[in-house]
Amino acid sequence: MVVNQTKTEVLFVGREKLLNEIELNGNILEVANRIKALGVYITGALNWDDQAEAALVKGRKITGCFRFLRKYLTKDQFLKAASAHFYGAVFYASSVWFEQCKQRFKTKFKSLHYQLLRSACRDINYMKSKVELSLESKRTTPMEWNRFATSIKVVKIVRQPKHLADLLDRTLYTEPRKEGIGRFFDESKSKWGKQSLQNRISFMNGMTEPWLRRDMTNDAIRILMKK
Repeated sequence: MVVNQTKTEVLFVGREKLLNEIELNGNILEVANRIKALGVYITGALNWDDQAEAALVKGRKITGCFRFLRKYLTKDQFLKAASAHFYGAVFYASSVWFEQCKQRFKTKFKSLHYQLLRSACRDINYMKSKVELSLESKRTTPMEWNRFATSIKVVKIVRQPKHLADLLDRTLYTEPRKEGIGRFFDESKSKWGKQSLQNRISFMNGMTEPWLRRDMTNDAIRILMKK
């Protein structure tokens, strides 16, 4: 890898900044306390305070704009625009940082969320409860949404993909005299592996939870979880 000295950022990770600069081929590279990678702030203290602060500043600006736009949009138009331009911008990459940010930031995000919903429902006098706002707008809190989004990613990673299950079925040989005990062949069935696969296939076929069943697609599971 060739380092581009004009674009390289150096991040010092630690409680105390022991270095201020690094020399590379005669060029001085300043050591920063934070860097921005793919739109997310990463700090040397390894916390998400800077990212949360930046997202809150962005959220307050957008909330003010949406408060002005509400009189020109129907509620459905307002909520669609908010999904694209408020939640999409403020909670960008939230599955990485939101759950780990401090509680005081989560409280501020929740407050900002309900400010937006009050604009959507024209509740300028604060007459409706937070539950009523959520039901009327069909929007969950940032905490709930982040858990849902993270769960969807986990489902895609953890679930046995159907093509893998089919591969196991094709390449498993079960000895007739030893029920439930099998070994893997390669695709040509010319050589079998040394590992014993007792219970692996029976375990996969016996899954009853919706998100683990082989006949359930990821999209179908997403719909169930969203409900």
